Amino acid sequence: MAAKLNLFKKYLISFLLIFMIPVSCVVATLFSVGYDIFSKELYTKEIANINLSISHLNNELDECIFIAHHLTNKDAFTPFDLRANPSNGSRLVSTLFNYVISNKRLSEAIVYFDDSDYLYTSKTSLTSESFYSQFTAPSYPGENFKTLLKNVSEPTLINDLSYKNHEYFALVVPLASYYQRIGIGLFLFEKNAFYESLLPIQDKNRHFYFLNQLNLEVDLDRLNLGYLPSLNKESLLHSLSTLTQVEDSFSLNSDDYLLYATKPSPFADNLILLSTISHTEVFQPLNNLTIILITSLVGAIIFSLLCSYYVVKRNFEPLSELSYSLTLLKQDYSNLQKEVKKSIPMQQYFFLNQLINGNVNNIPDFIENCKSLNIDLSSPYHGIIVIKSQTAHFNLDKTIIETIESMQQLKVNQAYLIQHIHANIHIFLIGTQTNINLSSLVLPQSTLYFGSFSRRLSNISKSYISARTVSAFENFLPEGSDSLQVLFQDYKATILQLTTFLQVKDYAKIPELILHTIHSLESTTLPFPLQKIICVEIMLAFNNYINKQDEPIPYDKLDLVALFKVESFDALKEIVLEVSTEMLDLIIDYHHTRIPEPSLTLIKDFIKAHYGEENLSVEQIALHFALPPIYIEDYFYKHTTETPLDYIDRLRVKYAKELLITTPYSLKIIADQVGFTHISSFISSFKEHEQCTPGQYRTNYHASHSDSVL
Repeated sequence: MAAKLNLFKKYLISFLLIFMIPVSCVVATLFSVGYDIFSKELYTKEIANINLSISHLNNELDECIFIAHHLTNKDAFTPFDLRANPSNGSRLVSTLFNYVISNKRLSEAIVYFDDSDYLYTSKTSLTSESFYSQFTAPSYPGENFKTLLKNVSEPTLINDLSYKNHEYFALVVPLASYYQRIGIGLFLFEKNAFYESLLPIQDKNRHFYFLNQLNLEVDLDRLNLGYLPSLNKESLLHSLSTLTQVEDSFSLNSDDYLLYATKPSPFADNLILLSTISHTEVFQPLNNLTIILITSLVGAIIFSLLCSYYVVKRNFEPLSELSYSLTLLKQDYSNLQKEVKKSIPMQQYFFLNQLINGNVNNIPDFIENCKSLNIDLSSPYHGIIVIKSQTAHFNLDKTIIETIESMQQLKVNQAYLIQHIHANIHIFLIGTQTNINLSSLVLPQSTLYFGSFSRRLSNISKSYISARTVSAFENFLPEGSDSLQVLFQDYKATILQLTTFLQVKDYAKIPELILHTIHSLESTTLPFPLQKIICVEIMLAFNNYINKQDEPIPYDKLDLVALFKVESFDALKEIVLEVSTEMLDLIIDYHHTRIPEPSLTLIKDFIKAHYGEENLSVEQIALHFALPPIYIEDYFYKHTTETPLDYIDRLRVKYAKELLITTPYSLKIIADQVGFTHISSFISSFKEHEQCTPGQYRTNYHASHSDSVL
């Protein structure tokens, strides 16, 4: 009896270990990996929330700078004497009122002209003495507030402006006329409303603070950070003082809180945003996951114990025990196979959708990645087939493939499902030994529509568009309308005639044929969807002809998807006539003349002469030299290893540097003169090339040269 009991215990412990070890290891591994990944994801999400608020903040500050610019330029306000020109004062107050009422976050806008005795708000005018008696800023005590307003040269944020027992954020923006400062614009935002509208993710565990870098120590002393007992203020002050450039940031994890600080805005150089949030708030989902995993582990252990006890009690025989274990392993293996089968097609769909969307930049790397997912793209030709089936569950089976092979006398090497558009519409990628010349194929249970097949995988997007276009044709033919069908077929015959003219290179007859077809469509009884199809087929005739050439003809890709979205025949007619004329000219030039190689010096000279124009583009350069834009891009990159747009950007930054050190112009004026459409894009581009903002570059230059003079 004792021996039997010992044997029972032995097998019970053995089975318990067999169950517990793998289950515990799997759960522990999932817990460890999942905890790390999930915690990083939650932290990244929190930073993304803060960056979203920063984006709202920058938009608001940019709007203030825009208003200040308009006041002196578009609205043409200059310093004036209110006593001598009361009408100017009324107009300025009215203008400020319009700006304030149109911006729901802006509480007040104030204008002060240098050496003037009056200030102007959106409601009235007031004397400077009255203004300084009503408006105070604790961070700028005494005369410091006046000194700031009279000498500010860059947009500056005041985070503690007080007026009538209300606290405001205020952005001070210098006003300039003819490149000289003439005063300031003061834009006020009520603190609580500003926080709630720009930083809507606040709650009791989350806090945002705007700090003035010019008065960091004073601002920190005024903050109530008692809920951060482990925070060292001196260390925090030192870290905040290291934020010298826009987008500089640092984060700090205390025992209970996550602290994040950044210099968010190029429009207020002295602004620092400080955010704190409790770990409980950030990682609450992670804590829930921990509880679930621990509960699962305990449940797995209890379940393992019960199963082990039951198995051992029922059967002591080792062979039965082994059979039972093998059964469990077989089930686990079957489940694993199901999971693998589920995951691989999903990855295949993802990769192949990148291909048809034209999002693949490196074809060799893409082919190697596909091999790891058992996608073979080694066939000489590839193309897209759109299949409309009569049943929801459709497979491109061996019978259909053999039908295609017998009709075209070729070998189909691969077929991969890419998309299910609807329950009965399926998109396949096909790899073949030779080209397929079919446009459609009607079978008993389905209809196949073929896109153009090509040796280049980069042309799959074109094949996809052409196949979708062919498949859409049948949807627009009204049933039972024989006269419309006959008329539609007549136009199809015209398209065939256009194709013939292209093949025999009888280019002289093509413009007249297209013009006659368009005018005929304009007066026909065909509904607009069918008119649109004829126009698309005209474009496809040119497109297919170009794709069949032995050597590629340089031309911009046709956007047939956009062409389908056109809603009026007049717009459609204009597009077809213009694009077909350009493509025909390109084909004629390709066959009868060689594209002349432009001079790199001439291209650069043209860019230098027009870099200050905001609309300068590759298309404008190509138009000047009568060459395709893609040809200009390839030629320029081949000889300089940079794109024309990169060269334009670098040239603009170069001339901007000269203006920064030789003129007192504001950043907005310099951005306009060198061709940037917006001051934010100017600052971003300048920082990318010079590793500092334009304002910092100007300050550093003058500081270094003044030191050398001394």
